Formats: sequence, C-alpha cells, structure tokens
Amino acid sequence: MRFAVDRFKSKLAVGNINGSIFLFDLVSSNKEKLFKRVLEHSSCLRPIRQIAFSSDSTTLIAVGEDATICRWDLASEIKQE
Repeated sequence: MRFAVDRFKSKLAVGNINGSIFLFDLVSSNKEKLFKRVLEHSSCLRPIRQIAFSSDSTTLIAVGEDATICRWDLASEIKQE
C-alpha cells in the first residue's frame, strides 16, 4: 500500500489493505522499539491509498480507497475524522 516519512525523517507511516496504519520510530536506537503503534479509525476500513504528514509532523492524514479521509493528531494522541 502507501507509506510516508515525515519531514524530519523520524517517523514512518505505512498503510495496509485493511485501513490500518503502522507507525514506526526511525530514530530509535533500540530495534525492538522501532514499531510504535497501529493507528485505526472506525471510518477507515478499506485499503489506504495515500498518507501525508503535516509540515511539523504532528498530524497524519490518510485517504482510503473509498475516498474516506482520516486524520490523527499525533501530538495529543487523539484520533479525529
């Protein structure tokens, strides 16, 4: 599916066929902590077709195959639609 790297090259987001996004920490020296978490939203149930970070890397936007747009506020860990 699609992926995006933030402008600081510290986070990697990868979308999958089920509408989930896997977030990775690229600056962690501990390989076991490379994987941060899975981002899921009740509206995103189809394959992710595009992912983008905001310029300050605090917001993540994903677009699903069915034109659903989901937004996550990574700074406050609150998911929004």
